[in-house]
Amino acid sequence: ERLEELQRRNPEVDLATSLGNKEAFKETLIKQSNLANRYSDTYNFCLAMFKIEFLPMVRESLGSQGYVQLLASLSEGIRNHIRYEDYKFALDEGRFIVLLPMTNQEYLKALTDRIKHALMDMPFQDRKGGELKLVIRAGALVFAKEQFSKYEDADAVIAALERNTETDLIGEYI
Repeated sequence: ERLEELQRRNPEVDLATSLGNKEAFKETLIKQSNLANRYSDTYNFCLAMFKIEFLPMVRESLGSQGYVQLLASLSEGIRNHIRYEDYKFALDEGRFIVLLPMTNQEYLKALTDRIKHALMDMPFQDRKGGELKLVIRAGALVFAKEQFSKYEDADAVIAALERNTETDLIGEYI
């Protein structure tokens, strides 16, 4: 009964945004990497991270209520650009992860660019009524059977995605 109560109070999927949290990401990552490892000839998956750049300034210009609305809008934007069978997660610090089963890695760059630009093009107003200029960075990974053991540590996967978002920023602003 206590476990059910905790599950009800702290769900792994936010009912308002339908985004999973970090614990749900860990479970899904383990399941998907096991599937991809076991059936490597027919099954694969990709991961993409979308991160709000200049987060402290965004929070300051929106206020707490506006920031919550921004996160809800971004999660809706992500949901509108992925398939029903894809998994979506919200982490702290304005980070979103999308797990894309059976996605061809040739289309991954185009997909992440499309989502990133759609999120940045969403109109949003700051507290003063001005338009918020949002910068989103994106990074992606493709499951590699040779690195199967690394997928057991979700924090390491999140860190690798985070590093990939850093190179996205450099490539975008050069």
